[in-house]
Amino acid sequence: MTLWETGTLLMKGGSYLSLAALCGGLLASGWFATRATERWIRGYTLVGAVGTALLVSLHFLVQVGALAENGLRGMVDPMLASLLWESGVGSTFAWRELAALMALLLLCIRTLSVVGQRLLMLVSFLAVAVSFSQSGHSAEQGLWVQLALGTHALIALLWIGMLLPLWLQLRREQDELAKQLLTRFGKLATVLVPVLLLAGAWVGWRLAAGNLPALWRTAYGEGLALKLVLVVGLLLLALLNRNLLVPRLPSTRGLLLRSIRAEKALVLAIIVVTLVISTLMGPEVSE
Repeated sequence: MTLWETGTLLMKGGSYLSLAALCGGLLASGWFATRATERWIRGYTLVGAVGTALLVSLHFLVQVGALAENGLRGMVDPMLASLLWESGVGSTFAWRELAALMALLLLCIRTLSVVGQRLLMLVSFLAVAVSFSQSGHSAEQGLWVQLALGTHALIALLWIGMLLPLWLQLRREQDELAKQLLTRFGKLATVLVPVLLLAGAWVGWRLAAGNLPALWRTAYGEGLALKLVLVVGLLLLALLNRNLLVPRLPSTRGLLLRSIRAEKALVLAIIVVTLVISTLMGPEVSE
């Protein structure tokens, strides 16, 4: 990989993690926060929002620099920056900055009504979803594929972003409260995970132009297969948590902590695979 490709992967990966913290923090603050957890959930959301704003900006500048091929000075080339701004890259940047702005407004304006809070949260979530449909392979697809990819990405980020708050809640040894939160999250996941899988399957089918065997023979398809294996492992752990470990709290608290740590490790692996196949590969399928 070139230095610019490495920088792109790092900025893109960092922005994904920040977006996950933003989405997970907003979800936790809206549906899972209590008086005991409200303060640190707000801090977690703030880290996600500020991190998103900074890393998305750096990612855009790195892409300008990669296009300019003129060292660090190329990152602020006004002509190339304007060119990228007019493309899907600029749209992705704008939508993610909007998501960060909505989250920051929600955190800063303490006098908002519940309706106002829900509205800002919804706009932030929608902006995140739309951002994933504006560049890369999905930008060349139809509206339904873009909608499916945005939905898939948003649900994945919500799931990833909720792992740390739930894990920290367990570590605080408030078992009954943690059990309530995990049970509520499990019910929500029961609805969201099938949508996540169906949307991901639809996007994969469309990218393969209906020719899945040919897709699996490409490097992109191999990466996609590895990602699928990791996702299956993540789902199995989630099922173990929901059906066996959470109902038996507090006796299973240690096992549940280790299971969530394993989920976080799988999530990082999934993000790495996603970064590589979405940045360095393409789903070209030969007939």
